[in-house]
Amino acid sequence: MNYICDVKETTTLILSHFWTPIGVTSARDAITKLSRSQSMSWDEAHIKAITKDGALVCWEDWIDPGMSSYYHNQPYLRSKRSVIPVPTVLLTTAKWVHKCKNKPTVKYMYRRYNGVCQICGDSKPIKTMTLEHILPKSKHGTDDWFNLTMSCQTCNTKKDNIYPYYNYKGEELTAPSQWSHFHTFAKNRPEWGDYIFKNKKVANQPES
Repeated sequence: MNYICDVKETTTLILSHFWTPIGVTSARDAITKLSRSQSMSWDEAHIKAITKDGALVCWEDWIDPGMSSYYHNQPYLRSKRSVIPVPTVLLTTAKWVHKCKNKPTVKYMYRRYNGVCQICGDSKPIKTMTLEHILPKSKHGTDDWFNLTMSCQTCNTKKDNIYPYYNYKGEELTAPSQWSHFHTFAKNRPEWGDYIFKNKKVANQPES
């Protein structure tokens, strides 16, 4: 079923020309990126949408229902005059830098870990959660993404400056992958799985 989404809703996976994930972006930004190519020829356009059938299309074909094929639960944005489909997978050949803070927020980690403390394994309210340094700052641990995970306040205090530290499964405490947010958002956009969890070839994908 189609739905009207919020302009800031994260809807779109961006792939490099190697067809590998390089970022995620909002509905508004996805439409802006794709529509900038409307005055360009097919070869000049650096951004193309990937349809349900795996075809690459430019702006004009993407917004033409007769030319494009949309995804299940296709998101749309409403303008003053029309309803515009939001491309949920874009391929770019232009240089594109994923802009993000070096240090993730508690809100991001809470969503990433579904509200589960990574030490005791219990689900708790976000207000009780903290960013956990795997290698303690007192031992020169940094705020880099690979040194941060999430724990509740009780476990954070219990861990203190012990390193290495183990979670409730007896596994050494680790941080999520740098690009773990791809997997987090993929549950909302099933078509992302074709590009995140495997290297399945899709229509029009160039031979390696």
